[in-house]
Amino acid sequence: MSRTLLVVALPLVVLGCRGAKDQVLDYAYPQLSVSQPTVEFGNAGWGSVVDRTFYVSNDGGTSLDDGMTMAVSAMTLLDTAPDNYSFSYDIRDTECTGGAAVDTSGDSAAAAAKSLDIDTGTPPADTGDSSADTGGGTDTGTAPPEGALFLLDPGCRLPITVHFAPTSAIGDVWGALEIDTESQDIPADATADQFLAAYHKDPVRLRKLVYLHAQSKHSAPSLVVRPRTYDFGYVNPADTEDHVAFIELANVGDGDLDISSVAFADSCDSAFSLATSPALGVLEASGSTLAEIRFAPTDDQAAYCQMLIHTNDPTETADGIDVTLTGNSGSDPENEPPTVFIRSPENGYKYNAIRPLTMELNIFDVNQPATTLGCKVKSAVLQEGANVATCTATDDSGHFWVEIDPHDLDSGSDTLQVVVTDGSGITAMAAVSVVISADYPSDDDDGDGYGADVDNPDCDEGDRNTYPGAAEIFDGEDNDCDNIIDEGTTGYDDDGDSFSENDGDCNDYNDSAYPGAPERGDGVDNDCDGVVDEGTSLSDDDGDGYAEVNNDCDDTDPARHPGATEICDDHIDNDCNGLIDSADSCLDSNSNPVIVGGETGVAADQYACESGQVITLQALVYDADGQVPTYSWQDDDNQNFDNASSSTVHWTCPVLESNSGGKAFLVSVQILDPDTNDDYAYTKIAVYPEGFGIYDPYQKVVIAEKKGCATVSATPALSIVGLALAAAAVRRRRA
Repeated sequence: MSRTLLVVALPLVVLGCRGAKDQVLDYAYPQLSVSQPTVEFGNAGWGSVVDRTFYVSNDGGTSLDDGMTMAVSAMTLLDTAPDNYSFSYDIRDTECTGGAAVDTSGDSAAAAAKSLDIDTGTPPADTGDSSADTGGGTDTGTAPPEGALFLLDPGCRLPITVHFAPTSAIGDVWGALEIDTESQDIPADATADQFLAAYHKDPVRLRKLVYLHAQSKHSAPSLVVRPRTYDFGYVNPADTEDHVAFIELANVGDGDLDISSVAFADSCDSAFSLATSPALGVLEASGSTLAEIRFAPTDDQAAYCQMLIHTNDPTETADGIDVTLTGNSGSDPENEPPTVFIRSPENGYKYNAIRPLTMELNIFDVNQPATTLGCKVKSAVLQEGANVATCTATDDSGHFWVEIDPHDLDSGSDTLQVVVTDGSGITAMAAVSVVISADYPSDDDDGDGYGADVDNPDCDEGDRNTYPGAAEIFDGEDNDCDNIIDEGTTGYDDDGDSFSENDGDCNDYNDSAYPGAPERGDGVDNDCDGVVDEGTSLSDDDGDGYAEVNNDCDDTDPARHPGATEICDDHIDNDCNGLIDSADSCLDSNSNPVIVGGETGVAADQYACESGQVITLQALVYDADGQVPTYSWQDDDNQNFDNASSSTVHWTCPVLESNSGGKAFLVSVQILDPDTNDDYAYTKIAVYPEGFGIYDPYQKVVIAEKKGCATVSATPALSIVGLALAAAAVRRRRA
């Protein structure tokens, strides 16, 4: 950088002359200013564009009558994610003191006369667009002079629009726009008017860093529905209590989820209804809503339904996302069989009266009230086990009496079987032998009412609990005399899968459920390990709250699921959205701290100063993993910092001898995070002796016209003092 002091003086003084005094005019050097040090863009999703505008201005004076034209020579994006930022400007939108307002209508022609090119006097028409020209400009009209992007007269400002269009963003996206000024080459013999007509740099500030900050996200919605299957178990049709289930719809993605429909399929049983339907429309990221499902059956028959959900989740199929609902279906995985006990009469009871035969019963089920159990009394002798009575419990104790009309029974030996059925279709049976309006067979040795009758022979005359139609018990005996031992008991394989309850079969009514069976996504504990559907798409096997049916892409790893945070550089799709690492909004678990602006990212409020003056320097640091770094500032003279371990420091310009022409100092900062990752940046500061006058304005002396004396013609003498040390920061790499 150079600062030039030009004085025009008359070498001869003529005594006795009369007239006006010489005039000294002050002209301020350009002063580079920006309207804001940091431009914030807020949140932006992929595919969107967010624009923000700030102003670059020349505050050195108010017009060309008291200041000089400033040249902006370069605007460069110093970006940690360079594909995400760009900028543009139109110099026809320049606004000057007392001029027209900044044009925001898009009609640049309306503002064409806001600023004049000082070399040509014609309106400049340059449009700068960083996306088209990395130098910062694409000429569409009269170009600024060589070495300048655009010129700003004193009191003028130009709007710069920065565009944030994330395509490879990683959460917080920091960048910087460096604005540099430059001076025109001026001949040593230039007149004052020629000097003032040229364009200049800001001799003190030189450049500005405008920081850019945005937060980017992939903006993809992701719907998780929990649970995807729900079994209401058994519900008594006469039960007036509400039986409801809540199905959660959660948006675990970054973008807005648009819920377009939630409805039942046409095939749904009328027992199901949407008590509360989730609100249709936009569900924001991390938001959730509930669908309340009511089950109110009118009969004991199994009921099924599919609820279908349609959204803008990109992984959703054309059919939508389904939720399977069941009730009274016999598939309740926690169901236990009912129990029944006949208190009276006892086996071999002889009944010859015409009044009803009374039975005292106890029935019970752990899953449902006794009053909701189905109960029938059957005759083992009558054809196909005809029902002879219905036995409904009168209260929840399950202790009650039932009467049987003896006219509904044939005379002779019979077995009354009490069959109890729960809401899942599982049965239990107890039996008692009776003799109706007849004598005991002559060969009935054990008193159970049966002898060696050819049609219903007693297969064990030594055991009163063994007779035709008796309840089978696990004792290694054929209790019901059907030539099968222990069927229907815990020691018998009733479903033919080679396992009984005593062998660990958890459901001896289902041949797909036994120890070691392959688990299926059917709501049944197929392998009898106490866990339902594990290893299937319906089960959350890794305990992270998501199953494959909820878009868990790896149900063996609890760190991978739709609600997880994407981690950079592990080559894994952590959040199961199909994007990996930096293609998604990822967090670097061991990232290097980064000085925004790169190697020359030290920002100073001045790049030239006089001895003893205090200036401010800053290093803006971003660390993706959130670690707090330490700072170490240095200069190549001595430690002149108020706090060399802070991100922002005040540096006292070193003292130089009064006869010194100035000295350039290298000021640097090193940052180090707890993982020993580091970064480094520096800048050059030009220091001059105290009182050197770097803040003095440029002075032009106008020789007044003299009257009443002889006039001697003379050429004005030029005195030029250069400040060459305040140059642009030298870019240097560490060894």
